[in-house]
Amino acid sequence: MAMTRDKAARRIDSIAGYREEQKRLQDLGLLSITADEARKIRHYHDDVLDDLSRSQDLPADAARMPVHWGMRIAASAGLVVLCGAWLLGLDSLWPGLSIGAQLGFLAAGPLLFFAGAELLHQRGGSLYFSAFLAGLSALLLGASGLLVHRLFNQPPGFGTIFLAGGYAAALGHRYRAITLGALGLIAAMGAMGAMLALADGRSVAALGQRLDVFVLLGVMLMGIGSLRPLARRWGDMAAGWRLAGLGLAGAALIGLAQPGGSLLPQILGLSPDKIAFIYQLVAVVVPFGLMILGLLRDGPDRLWGAFAMLAAFVLSRFYLWLSPFLGDVWLALIAVALVALLIWLAGRIRIVAARYRLDQP
Repeated sequence: MAMTRDKAARRIDSIAGYREEQKRLQDLGLLSITADEARKIRHYHDDVLDDLSRSQDLPADAARMPVHWGMRIAASAGLVVLCGAWLLGLDSLWPGLSIGAQLGFLAAGPLLFFAGAELLHQRGGSLYFSAFLAGLSALLLGASGLLVHRLFNQPPGFGTIFLAGGYAAALGHRYRAITLGALGLIAAMGAMGAMLALADGRSVAALGQRLDVFVLLGVMLMGIGSLRPLARRWGDMAAGWRLAGLGLAGAALIGLAQPGGSLLPQILGLSPDKIAFIYQLVAVVVPFGLMILGLLRDGPDRLWGAFAMLAAFVLSRFYLWLSPFLGDVWLALIAVALVALLIWLAGRIRIVAARYRLDQP
């Protein structure tokens, strides 16, 4: 497994903690090592810190403390309020600005949030806040693109979503933020799929009948994220590609399980009900297979992705499956039991993922 920036930061923290504890134990007389042994340990740690600092662009003398969830929520809420204030200010000042000032105002928001994310990253700050600022920068870029369309009296298109999603995916790679990278890939590839599906000039309403292209793009993302050379180069970010593929393909399969969502009946000459039944089998069998693969191999990302895909599909379909045979009371009881089962499965996956992280260097 490749050493990522987050793992390198944890390694730096562990070395700093070891040195503090070693000094404390020596002061208490509970640890006795020779001066030569202490020098060898110090030189070894110095070499490791220098290597991590050069390879991952981290300050070797700054151990980072974990950020409490309360601080994360408070700071995140403040950043969202700041983003909303920028949008409200833009809405109130917009009519009185020239076109040049409007374009400058639109570019300022994404650039300022990106500058904040980059400043935190360069100073070895919390990766959570770097990724959060980067995500807000991508959102503002998408909003700015929509306003540019309005400025020039053009209808908004999927190109803006593709641009903002690709930007978010690139920032996810930059800051090693798997969630940001996966969401950006889903947005970018979803927009690309929509543009491909509507290449013949049909309206957006026709997307509901052409969902096959999203499954193909999702499978492509999973395939790219599973390539060993890229997985070694990207480290944990390869999991973001696999998660994005699962999310895109899983969302499309939910729609394809309904007759009329696929182009295959027209191509193969089969009935829409048969195609929908085949897609239902795929939507159940594939996640189970991926979950088994994740249990047998070192793949917590496969477990989470398959779990989300299976849970979304089952929750969206179980009423249609069981309502012809059971009453509302039984359906409600089954729904409660199903949610409890999904919560239990999520807990088991968290345990497997924690064991996997402990086994990593």
